[in-house]
Amino acid sequence: MKLSWRVILLWTLPALLIGFFFWQGSMGGDPADMSRNTANTRMTYGRFLDYLDAGRVTAVDLYDGGRTAVIEAVDPQLDNRIMRWRVDLPGSAPELVERLRDSDVSLDSHPPRNDGAVVGILGNLLFPFLLIAGLFFLFRRSSGGVGGGPGQAMNFGKSKARFMMEAKTG
Repeated sequence: MKLSWRVILLWTLPALLIGFFFWQGSMGGDPADMSRNTANTRMTYGRFLDYLDAGRVTAVDLYDGGRTAVIEAVDPQLDNRIMRWRVDLPGSAPELVERLRDSDVSLDSHPPRNDGAVVGILGNLLFPFLLIAGLFFLFRRSSGGVGGGPGQAMNFGKSKARFMMEAKTG
């Protein structure tokens, strides 16, 4: 079998495609961090302040630059189970952090997730580019000549076998 750069390229395209899908799957965040950012229901900011004044809030995680909080609080209506709520915080609440520290609440602030726009764009354009390049090389390889010939796609084309009649004398 003749090993040319085109054959090598056509065999590496599926390997690159599989590698691309594994790479896309690994781009997700830390699963433990993602589970911390889940909340069952939403709570209003006023109700959150009521819970804070009553001493029911045990932990607060700030996300999105302090615009969203996931709180853990004890709910007396549910047998004092710790529940999670998502609270949309107002933009101008600088005294909230001091109130949380005065109430002895566990406070965590998580930076905004930034995967990078360039990596995202390249990741989304890589698969279509590989697909178009593979089709280009496949069709380029298949157009051997005007009437077809060797190198047709899927090895369809003119057969090289010849029929020769020999005269039987005798």
